[in-house]
Amino acid sequence: MKKPLNITFDTNIFDENNFDLSENSTLSQLIKYVQQGDITVFLSNIVIGEMKQHCKDYAKHITTKLRKTRDDLLKGSFGGNNGKKHHSVSEDFINAIGYPYAIQIPDKTEAEQAAVTYIERFIKSAKVNVMNSESVDLDQIFCDYFDTKPPFEIAEKKKNEFPDAVIAAQIKNRFSNAEPIYIVTKDNGLKKAFQDISYCTIVSSLAELYQIIIDKTNEYKERLAEAQDIINSKIEEIKRLVNDDLDDESKITLSGMEYDKDGISSGYDYDEIYFTEHHIDDLKLFVIDHFDDNSIIARLRCIAYIEAECSYDDYENAVWDSEDKEYMFLDRITIVEKHQVRFAIRVVIDRNNDNIVESLKFHVFLGGDSRLDRHEKEDKSPENEYYNNSDE
Repeated sequence: MKKPLNITFDTNIFDENNFDLSENSTLSQLIKYVQQGDITVFLSNIVIGEMKQHCKDYAKHITTKLRKTRDDLLKGSFGGNNGKKHHSVSEDFINAIGYPYAIQIPDKTEAEQAAVTYIERFIKSAKVNVMNSESVDLDQIFCDYFDTKPPFEIAEKKKNEFPDAVIAAQIKNRFSNAEPIYIVTKDNGLKKAFQDISYCTIVSSLAELYQIIIDKTNEYKERLAEAQDIINSKIEEIKRLVNDDLDDESKITLSGMEYDKDGISSGYDYDEIYFTEHHIDDLKLFVIDHFDDNSIIARLRCIAYIEAECSYDDYENAVWDSEDKEYMFLDRITIVEKHQVRFAIRVVIDRNNDNIVESLKFHVFLGGDSRLDRHEKEDKSPENEYYNNSDE
């Protein structure tokens, strides 16, 4: 199974893409990559807070500007008309000429809340994992501040870099060589903070990140195709191995009983089962769960025919002797069960050892869904033949 890339970005990346979540925008493509399983998005709670605040600020500025424009329209103050004066107009007139939205300006608070909702929709759609600050070592951040270590720089405004320092600490605490991350940022302080961290890869834009995703997807497809070819080349061998493993009766569970939706049972409660015949009808690759340079783990779909002789004591047709406290005329019945069953097989291929099949795991359940036929086995014992001939 493809492992998604871990990615994060700072507030400036969201800002430079103009808060645009429309269908074909750069940010909407990020959501599509999440939905396709190509990436997992992690964002600092600080970044999320800044994104919301920036959108609220713009909502407030836009509302203020539109209110001024509305007031100018109503007063007839159009500007740029060589000093010509215009009288004011009514809201009814502006509505009549098709511009009702020019005067129906929402309250600033409503606009700000709508902006926050807009951001929250993005966070939900991108399935963002939020990085909080509980595990951040503030003492270390203050040491970095006084020692002017990244992201703090020698400048009058280096105190403004405290949020970046917390973000850097969150990322360092959350990720490792076993779980690397791509960081989208143009901030020089953040870049320096991660420049010697092996599990952090810096990219400067979402466009650059998307190219990495495309390249890795193409590489993944090539390696997946190679793994599929290896599995498909082993199908006949795996068939033989599965068929051999079916000789182990612990791999198969057969139930002669059936239960309807009301819990009413029917069938036979076997106490002995002997599997007499089996063969593989079909075997196909279903999905590859994992592959690397060392191994391939895959699931295959198998169809097999299995036949069994199943026995039980027929107490229903026996007679209970109350004196001797035992059943009389208790027959031993043998039922022949024939099944065609579908089941999954988990296969591990050792790529370091000439692609040998390292292990097979499966278990077969036989019941009403797989049953082709069942009938009572004819008793061909000499004793039974004698009684049959006597009847004739």
